Amino acid sequence: MPSSNASFLPGVAFLALLALLGVHATPHDAVWLGAVVSASVGIVLWTWRRWRRADTVAVGFATLLLAMGWQGLAPDTAQGALVSMLTLSLLPPLRSLPLLSGATAALLATPLLLSFTGLATSPLQPMPLLLLAVQGALLSTRTRQLGRQFAENADVTFLIRAMGQQGPIRLNLSAVRAESTLGKRLRDLQDRMAGALREARAASSEVQSASAELAGESHQLTARTERGAAGLRDTVMTLEQISVIVKSSADAAMEARSTAEHASRQAEHGAELFGRVVHTMREIDGSSREIAEIISVIDGIAFQTNILALNAAVEAARAGEQGRGFAVVAAEVRSLALRSAASASQIKALIQRSNETVHQGTQLVDEAGTAMGEIVRSVRNVGEVFATLSADTSEHAGSIETVTGAVREVDELTRDNAAMAASLARIAGALHNRGQQLESVLGAFRLGEGDARPSVAAGPSVEVSAPQPKLAALPPTALPTAAADSTTADAVEYF
Repeated sequence: MPSSNASFLPGVAFLALLALLGVHATPHDAVWLGAVVSASVGIVLWTWRRWRRADTVAVGFATLLLAMGWQGLAPDTAQGALVSMLTLSLLPPLRSLPLLSGATAALLATPLLLSFTGLATSPLQPMPLLLLAVQGALLSTRTRQLGRQFAENADVTFLIRAMGQQGPIRLNLSAVRAESTLGKRLRDLQDRMAGALREARAASSEVQSASAELAGESHQLTARTERGAAGLRDTVMTLEQISVIVKSSADAAMEARSTAEHASRQAEHGAELFGRVVHTMREIDGSSREIAEIISVIDGIAFQTNILALNAAVEAARAGEQGRGFAVVAAEVRSLALRSAASASQIKALIQRSNETVHQGTQLVDEAGTAMGEIVRSVRNVGEVFATLSADTSEHAGSIETVTGAVREVDELTRDNAAMAASLARIAGALHNRGQQLESVLGAFRLGEGDARPSVAAGPSVEVSAPQPKLAALPPTALPTAAADSTTADAVEYF
């Protein structure tokens, strides 16, 4: 809008024009011109606020006419040109290009007809006609622009009204007719926006369905992970118990190995003692055989002594009295020989029984030595078995400790997975809630085609304990009111 000082420029210009034209005009013409100018001042001031550039052109042309009148232009010619230009300046608000073109042609043709018919009171001046033609061309161009802009403004206003001022925002405007280029572009933009919103609604429904399914799967994964973690904890406890048992078995195997080694040493010592006993028994057997041989010699000596005693007795009997003493000695010797033979026989029998006993004892000791050797070898084998068992048990204990450590790591990873699954469930719940909020926001748009929404499988109800982010409140749609719509076309300034 122009300033208040600028609003008085046309009036000042016309007063100056009145004063300058009045110098060269008659009193009657001056009065008539003053009445015309005075009546036109209000109209010019009103149109100035609406069509300031057009009136500026008119004032500029009037100033040029004033300059020409100063150089001898007839007052009636100047007055006619001024009235014609003021008339043209009042026609643009009607927004009728044919009317403006016809008025321009009529105003240009009138002086020509008057000049040709000889009815003109003053000679024909080409300069006012040229200025009037230029003003008509300028105002026609601006009127054409005004018409196009008015049509665009009307289409925009109608499309904005069609979208709805309250309640849901309607974008199903394909059937709405738009004449102007801007209106068609706005309708195409609304159609593309409706298509984008349809895709957004479909994507929102898919996201809501996927998030609901993801939330359900996350809850199931959390439950399964927690069960797996509980099972792993039980497994860890069982492995720890097995590790303790295996360590105890390893310690017992070590003790058994030590005991077996001690028993092996004792068995070897016993085998050595049995060897000595066998050697002693063999020496006793040899000594018994030597004694038996000596007894046999003694028995032979006793037998020979008995023979000699018999021979001596026979000789004593032959000798008679002289051999009686010798016979007594021979009898004693024979008795001694008999007793020696009897004792030798008894000793021989004892020696034989002793030899048999020693022989049996030697056999038993040999068998015991053989058995003791087997026992020693068995004890050695048992010691080797216990050593192997101790090594295997120690290795198993180390393996169980390794497995226990690995299971502990798996348990920690499972707990981390459970925490991540719970976090994923919360995120999926938040995404599901955001999808519902987005669905409710998109529900404010009416997109046509029955406003049908894509069917979405109902997902599980998701409750999220974590704080959920809030959707920012949408700003109210700036829609023109009825009062504003009624004056929209008039309130827009085009010049």
